[in-house]
Amino acid sequence: TGLCLNADGSRLGVVVDEFLAVVMAIPSGDVVTRFEGHDGYISSMTFNQDGTQVVTTSWDNTARVWDAETGAMVHQFNGHTDTVLNAAFSDDGRYLATLSRDRNVIVWNRDTNEERFRISHSGHPLYTTFTPDGSAIATVSSDGGAQVWDTESGSMRFETGTQAGRAFMADFNADGSRLMTVSSSRIN
Repeated sequence: TGLCLNADGSRLGVVVDEFLAVVMAIPSGDVVTRFEGHDGYISSMTFNQDGTQVVTTSWDNTARVWDAETGAMVHQFNGHTDTVLNAAFSDDGRYLATLSRDRNVIVWNRDTNEERFRISHSGHPLYTTFTPDGSAIATVSSDGGAQVWDTESGSMRFETGTQAGRAFMADFNADGSRLMTVSSSRIN
């Protein structure tokens, strides 16, 4: 999405226009950091758990991690062949997941910035989230279902299957033992 808060609520990230994202101080609204450099429209941005980094995704088929205070680019992630729509950091900081119109979710190792594994979907990936401990990742795609994957092995733990109405969002409970999905017709 084009709007995000850091964990303590002191900073607001905003995609201002096609090629510019900023971090603003709350409550003043002053711009404290600017992120520029993508060669295509910025499609989303989000903070990592401790608020020290921001990831932006773009129509240029990349995701970029930035220092949230200085605006310096930390790393550019290449590997998708179409627009990168969204990204998510694991709470423990070990992983970054990027999802793209190329129907893939890539899980990146943040220590090495290398691709850990790739999840291919028959539909377009819509949402991804990690368990609080980073041991699993859930992906939701336009084919209607959600899948949960082990972040160490890259193997699928289980899938919810399709449901009435297309699933478009999922989240784990606080201990990661349950997955909730939201579709256009119900919450599971």
